Amino acid sequence: MLTDKAWDWASTTPPTAIARSKSPEAAVVLQKALATLVDYAQRENVPLARILGLRPSSANRPSLGGAAPVPTGQTQPWEVSEGEVDPNFLEKVFRTCEEMGGRYYLVYLSDLRKRFPDVPSWLLDQALLTLNRQAKIVLMNLDDPLSITPEIEAAAIDLYGYKKHVLRVRN
Repeated sequence: MLTDKAWDWASTTPPTAIARSKSPEAAVVLQKALATLVDYAQRENVPLARILGLRPSSANRPSLGGAAPVPTGQTQPWEVSEGEVDPNFLEKVFRTCEEMGGRYYLVYLSDLRKRFPDVPSWLLDQALLTLNRQAKIVLMNLDDPLSITPEIEAAAIDLYGYKKHVLRVRN
């Protein structure tokens, strides 16, 4: 799956860079597909995830890996709107990410969860998802499977089928 940076590169890279690929025939097809996709997304103001069908229907919500079951009577994390997350808690989570070096280094979610031992996993997940939507942090996966320990895997957020193990604070 391409990241947003990869899509940005592909949509702004001159066709000559793509044409230098090992397969000239495939490069032509890729150029046309990317141009059509970018034009459509911009014209219709539709996010790439929706075009590719990555947004689940209301009957098929994402699992938030490592999240504890939500007590009866409470909403699921993905059903909580940004306004329902306590702004003071969001600020506390964000400041903790900064204190852990998030502006310069990756912050492992497994280490962050240790800073909030009394907070339910689903609530911390919701705060992180909200901060990610607000573009204050970037949730990311680890590319090297050998570096993913069971502890790191258990603390990850499963977002639409993609595990997010670490974060960075946006500058």
